Amino acid sequence: MIKSVLFVLTVLVSVNIAFAQDLNNFDSAMQEAKQGNSFAAFKVASMLDKGRGVEADKAQAINWYKTSAKLGYSQAQSMLGFKYAMGNGVTKDMKTAYAWFDVALKNGHEISEQYRDKAASELSASELEVAKDISAKWFKAYKAPETE
Repeated sequence: MIKSVLFVLTVLVSVNIAFAQDLNNFDSAMQEAKQGNSFAAFKVASMLDKGRGVEADKAQAINWYKTSAKLGYSQAQSMLGFKYAMGNGVTKDMKTAYAWFDVALKNGHEISEQYRDKAASELSASELEVAKDISAKWFKAYKAPETE
């Protein structure tokens, strides 16, 4: 009985410590994100998206994914592609999904190629041209620092 109580108490303490660490990680990531750190902005987005250390907030998660993506972070660009392809937190839009996947690919996120191609297969020829134009504009604006 005492072992069971000690085990439960240990688990509860561990959960509380983990929550406090997540909250602390969120606060420090938010500080860095507000200073223009693309990875920190992605981390903030991910924590908001999944409710890790903070209450889940899909709309704010999308805003921080966009912030990270616009700073050139290819993983955020690819994540936005998924969000638009699935309509998760945003209105489903395959042209926008294609454009984000293509920008991510051009910024070095190689796995995005297969997702971009899948998005392209769901677009008409004219929609694909629009998506390619969007991608070209965004890539100029949202290049990863190391691809300049």
